[in-house]
Amino acid sequence: MYLVTALLMRIGSRAECSPGPSRLAEIIRQHRRPDDAGHTAALVHLHTVVGLDRVHVALFMEAAGPADAETTALSFLTGVLADRRSSDGWVLAAFDRVESSGTTEPRGQGTTCRGAVPPFP
Repeated sequence: MYLVTALLMRIGSRAECSPGPSRLAEIIRQHRRPDDAGHTAALVHLHTVVGLDRVHVALFMEAAGPADAETTALSFLTGVLADRRSSDGWVLAAFDRVESSGTTEPRGQGTTCRGAVPPFP
């Protein structure tokens, strides 16, 4: 499983852009699987966080490799943004795959993760 993150930012004034950040996040969640946007690979988890002029997207991808995860996630996001009726005024500002630390050390002293969604890194 690979974590790919993206930042979508509003361009132009708020009055000129449609939809707003909350509506864009809802549209992205409605396209939960890349095949909805014309792609065949499946997303495992998709989470969005909404700001005033931005939407952060975390895509937990089950893919054959890191390049496949990035390609599928990028294709998915560009497919959603290509529909100008639902994403007019928004651009993909940042895109990256988060590298696994490869360590088995616990990240904190708090409660351990036991199958919670999203998966803990």
